[in-house]
Amino acid sequence: MSKTNPLASGAIIALCAILSACAVPQTGANLDHAASAIRAARVAGADTYAANEIQAADDNFRKAQTLARNNRANRAQKLLELATAQADLAAAISEAEHAEGALATLEID
Repeated sequence: MSKTNPLASGAIIALCAILSACAVPQTGANLDHAASAIRAARVAGADTYAANEIQAADDNFRKAQTLARNNRANRAQKLLELATAQADLAAAISEAEHAEGALATLEID
């Protein structure tokens, strides 16, 4: 039977704690970033002009929240990146629709 070194065991536990603590703030920051992107898309009119994209962003955001609560930070990060990209796409589609509408108005006048 081998003996374990208590100092080595303590160092391993400390390293695990440091590594897991490092992942949490990044997930929190990405949650905030994705939520901001979704809000911005909604302000731009995504619910009207890009309903599928904003719904997908919302779905992935909610899944990421659940994963983050269940200590699955890596998977949560990936879904947050996807949700942010989907929200950015929804905002771009909405802004393009607004621009087309403005252009059509100018052409009529």
